Amino acid sequence: MSRYRALFFIAVVVGVALLSGFKPLYFGLYSLAIAVAIGSLWARIQTSGLRAEITAKSLFPKPGEPLEVNVSLIDGRNMTRWGLGVAVADRHTEGQAVLALTKVVDVPQRGAVWWTAELGPRRRGMNQVGPVVIEGSDPLGFRKHRRYIGSSKSILVYPRTIPFPTASLTSTGEGSRGADPALQTYGVSTTARLREYAPRDPLSHIHWPTTARLDRLMTMEFEDDSSSRAAHVVLDLEQVVHTGFADESTEEYAVTIAASLAVACLDADVPVGLLAIGESTINLAPDAGKPQREKILEALALATARGRTPVARLLLEHRSQMEPGGRIYVITPSVTSALTRLLEGLEHSGVGVIVLPLYGPSFDQWRVDSPPDGADHLPMHGSIRKGDDLSLSIPAILDRSIARQKSAY
Repeated sequence: MSRYRALFFIAVVVGVALLSGFKPLYFGLYSLAIAVAIGSLWARIQTSGLRAEITAKSLFPKPGEPLEVNVSLIDGRNMTRWGLGVAVADRHTEGQAVLALTKVVDVPQRGAVWWTAELGPRRRGMNQVGPVVIEGSDPLGFRKHRRYIGSSKSILVYPRTIPFPTASLTSTGEGSRGADPALQTYGVSTTARLREYAPRDPLSHIHWPTTARLDRLMTMEFEDDSSSRAAHVVLDLEQVVHTGFADESTEEYAVTIAASLAVACLDADVPVGLLAIGESTINLAPDAGKPQREKILEALALATARGRTPVARLLLEHRSQMEPGGRIYVITPSVTSALTRLLEGLEHSGVGVIVLPLYGPSFDQWRVDSPPDGADHLPMHGSIRKGDDLSLSIPAILDRSIARQKSAY
């Protein structure tokens, strides 16, 4: 019997009792009033003394995928609860709390009950989930009481990562002293520095492009030190150069590319660091291992394109961190002449440089036909546009960059 029908029935009984003066009806009304009061008290007791916990099911939740959370409901009053309706309040939709999942559970005495709730997809960054909503009722269902347990839980959603072959991020050789730097691939080069030619230096170590430019013999030195193999991912988070909206923005593409490159380097045992300035400075020194992966992904999860520092100035201020023989990946929607000159200087000092440019106008429907900022300085090895398959675009740009570097030696 629905609540409205029950109320209608009670109203009819009250009317008949008042008109007829029939005492059993009055007795029934008194009994019903007592039952409703007891039922209301029962519903409140059923929902009291409980504790709820919410945790993310996945270690690294990803944007665009349903967010799964583990929910536990724990008894704290040494009593059994039957038929509790439970749900997770989901504030993702237009800021309104909605019941994302409804379930009926029994909580054992001094025990707990667990279940998994699947919520809607989330965006990268910090997301609020919860609190847990419980609803108890009397055995007849006349009275129900709803209670919110605990507070909302902050769950960090990490950036997407695009897999591509990690074999491309390691040296093709054994790191021997005489290895040709042109044979090094995406990750690192064994070239440490350039210096003037000295007697007994192998002719194969002469760097002919620099020799021709300086009009004196310059030779290449090689190191096997693993610290010289480090890679830096440099992410441009200057607000004025980014465009697009939500997941289809240069910001989101850039963060995805940065995360993908960092994870690929770590999977290939290449130490990698992260450098960016958004709302705050991100400066993670190159390192390897699981802790570094967590640091980089957490920093990128919270990164926003609200900075005021051009990427050229960022690189200039941290140029001392770029060691000869290492590699830097620059991800930016604006390749300017100042940035190009700075990157050329880094290459001449023995630092491997790869630029992954984003073609900004393709992300902005109002100027899709206009030329990109710094179009005259875009590298010849391509750029990334809105809608590109990053699992193909990233390796393609890396291959072309390496081919360009090979031709320079």
